[in-house]
Amino acid sequence: MHGWCMGDFVVEKNSLTNHDSREALSHRDERVKYEFWTTSNDECGPECESQIEFVKNFKGVAQKLERKGYTRFTPHYMIWYCPKAFVSSRQCKSQCINYGRYCTPDPDQDFYKGYEGKDVLNQNLLQACVFKVANESRRPWLWWNYVAKFTIHCPMKDNKYTKECADKVMQSLG
Repeated sequence: MHGWCMGDFVVEKNSLTNHDSREALSHRDERVKYEFWTTSNDECGPECESQIEFVKNFKGVAQKLERKGYTRFTPHYMIWYCPKAFVSSRQCKSQCINYGRYCTPDPDQDFYKGYEGKDVLNQNLLQACVFKVANESRRPWLWWNYVAKFTIHCPMKDNKYTKECADKVMQSLG
C-alpha cells in the first residue's frame, strides 16, 4: 500500500478510507479474507486510472497469496438503484437494467452518446460471474487474469469495451 495508516483509516493520495483492521485478521480457516470494491469503467478519470494500476501491480501478489492458501479474496461492484419516479427517464434508461433496480454511472456523463452505465453494469456482472465460476472451481486467482486482460485489450477509448472483446479475452484464458 502506498499510503499510511491512522487508526482504522487509511490515507492514500489525499483520500481517506475507513478500514476495520479486524477484518484483515485470520479467520477460522486461517486465511486472511479481503474485499476489493471495483468497477470495469475505465473512463472515470484519476480514480479509474489508479484502480487499473492497482490491478496490474497487485495481480501477481494476489494470485500467489490465493494459490498458497493464505488469502480469500472477494471482488464487489458498486451499484445503486434508480428511484421509481425516475425509472422512465433517459438517465435511468442509460445507466440501469432491470427497470432501474441495478445502476452504474454513465462513463462520460453524456446520456446521448458513447458508452452507457448499463454497458459498465453488464461488464461488471460478467466479471462477477467470472469470479463466481473461478471461485467455485477453486481457482479464484483467474479473476485477476480476466480483469487485467480485459482492461488492456478492451478499453473504452479504443471503442473495444464490448461483449465481443470480452468473449475473446475469455477464450484466451481457456
